[in-house]
Amino acid sequence: TCCREGCDVPAYLAEIDHIEPWYPTGRTNLDNLAPLCAADNKWKSRHPDRVEVIDQGDGTVSMRFHRYSKLRPRRWTDRQ
Repeated sequence: TCCREGCDVPAYLAEIDHIEPWYPTGRTNLDNLAPLCAADNKWKSRHPDRVEVIDQGDGTVSMRFHRYSKLRPRRWTDRQ
């Protein structure tokens, strides 16, 4: 399936993604490729700094997407 945690799109419907971006240093070989559904692949390309790659220890990876940046507390003076 798609390697994002919680996504159940079958791998045969997914796109092949470079785990480490192919440009400038990523390789295009099986060790650096993983299936991601189209929506997750698009999101990952727009927010690469919010993706955590987790090595499963059996030659596969999963990805955890951090969709929301850390919320900063509002100061009392900012409240309405």
